[in-house]
Amino acid sequence: MKEKVQIDEIYGNWAHYMEKLPGQNQELWELMRENPELVLNCREKGNAALRRLPETVTVCHNDMNSNLQG
Repeated sequence: MKEKVQIDEIYGNWAHYMEKLPGQNQELWELMRENPELVLNCREKGNAALRRLPETVTVCHNDMNSNLQG
């Protein structure tokens, strides 16, 4: 069965991760705190690229025809 999936945007709850960051990586937390637009710009660019991706066909090993094996 062929199923078409369209994803126009990926959203992350960055505030949630920012709350946890000081206890995990102080240096990264300070960088992010000083540059809050960094995450937003990356998300915007990522979503713009996502909209330009071509359709993808995925083949699973279960889709292979075992009768063709020599």
